[in-house]
Amino acid sequence: MSGNSTRGFASMDEETRKAVAAKGGRNSGGNFKRNPERARAAAQKRNAR
Repeated sequence: MSGNSTRGFASMDEETRKAVAAKGGRNSGGNFKRNPERARAAAQKRNAR
């Protein structure tokens, strides 16, 4: 399923791609459930438009 690309996610098999994506999701720090202050700041920023 890698096609002709030799770079990035397109070059990985599905299992490897899922493993890398899962690591990024866990380590991103973007989980607002764990950081309500960050969620509040994001909402304020969004509402300021």
